[in-house]
Amino acid sequence: VVAYSDGLVENHSDRLDDRLQTLQSTVTAACDPARAGSAVAIAAEVLDALIPDPEQAEDDVCLLVVRREP
Repeated sequence: VVAYSDGLVENHSDRLDDRLQTLQSTVTAACDPARAGSAVAIAAEVLDALIPDPEQAEDDVCLLVVRREP
């Protein structure tokens, strides 16, 4: 489960649809069962992809990742 605030995907320089696509593809790749990444690793990957420089974030960002262990 990935929950996020609008600050993660909205900014003034990119289209929302493009940012949502980036979020979707990043989460899909990070959650690949072959990688077996933790929730913390998935969250880090999402933040790196969407907010590479936190000092430049235009809004507050909230991200929650929950991964069930097999």
